[in-house]
Amino acid sequence: MEHRSYKVKKRLALTSLIDIIFLLLLFLMLTSTFSKFSEIELGVATTAAKNKVSEKILFLRVSAVRIDLNSGEVEMNSLAKSIESFTQNTKASLVISMDQDVTSQRLVDILGIVANIEGLSVNLIGSS
Repeated sequence: MEHRSYKVKKRLALTSLIDIIFLLLLFLMLTSTFSKFSEIELGVATTAAKNKVSEKILFLRVSAVRIDLNSGEVEMNSLAKSIESFTQNTKASLVISMDQDVTSQRLVDILGIVANIEGLSVNLIGSS
């Protein structure tokens, strides 16, 4: 008797490969929609000659423990109302000075609050 050796061709299973491709596609689609960041427009404070005479200038000093608006202490939750009371619906420029111990999260929180105030341009100054 002769023994015939049959080679059995194995089929390549593509179903698991297709599942993995769909999972990767789903992951990439979800992560790309969550990667959009909002922008806050900032200016760099240079000289006072560029500011218009009719524009009010507010000074905000930020430290790790307190916030001073025009040399008066304000709380974080009442910052927007305090700025709006100074500006009274006119164009204004807010100059923000930060101490060395201010965290970036605190600055971002403050910039998020002042970004919603209409007619307010924000300028950052820092120590040299």
